Amino acid sequence: GESSPFGIIDSMLRPTPARLRYSLRTHRSLAPALPLLTPHRGYSPCDPVPGLIPGGRDAQTGELELCDLSSPALQGTVQAETTAAHVLIPDALE
Repeated sequence: GESSPFGIIDSMLRPTPARLRYSLRTHRSLAPALPLLTPHRGYSPCDPVPGLIPGGRDAQTGELELCDLSSPALQGTVQAETTAAHVLIPDALE
């Protein structure tokens, strides 16, 4: 018999059983930045992380580039002390 090209395509599109095994772990170089990262969340190089020093500046736009998560650099901390604080909280927050 003559085989139809659609029969070949149908057999290629038919789902087959498959498994994907993976393991997630924190890279050692991220250890200093762990207090700044939200647990159970994936990060990409496009996600800004407050508290990490940005990379360099983009040569074309001059904009700051995000921190490279493979070698994060933490911003310095400042310790401050006060004897009194006055906080105003608006009635409605946007």
